[in-house]
Amino acid sequence: MRIYLAIMLFSFATPAHSGIADWCVEEYKAGNKKGGDHWAEAILKGGRTFDKREAKTAEECTKIHTGEEHTYIPSSKEFISTSTIQKNIEAEDAIQKSIKALEQRQAERELAVMKKLADSCERLYARDEITAITNQLCYQYFFSTGLPAN
Repeated sequence: MRIYLAIMLFSFATPAHSGIADWCVEEYKAGNKKGGDHWAEAILKGGRTFDKREAKTAEECTKIHTGEEHTYIPSSKEFISTSTIQKNIEAEDAIQKSIKALEQRQAERELAVMKKLADSCERLYARDEITAITNQLCYQYFFSTGLPAN
């Protein structure tokens, strides 16, 4: 009896019926759009682990369902559409451009302040060397650049 049950269970576990991705594709191939859509939506909800073969089949299923390529991301157990990937890339590019623009403005502000500090310290040095050298900001400036030529 146990052998018979094992054979029966084994016969239902054929590669054609091994998982949700296979069921999805089979439903579409059989012309059952509603059934295929059901499985495709379940795949797109995420949370399932797929091996490489299953992921390829699931990608095929989601493409049939949505009309768009999807890529399986094992770390998140999700399928991401190519348009979403493209949007993420564009968003990342926009963020990087914004960061560079902020860094550029910061560098420009720092340079403007440093020029004013240099001018102020050099004028102060010309008027009163002792006061200029003992001024903490001017001291740091002169320490970095050297004393002005007399």
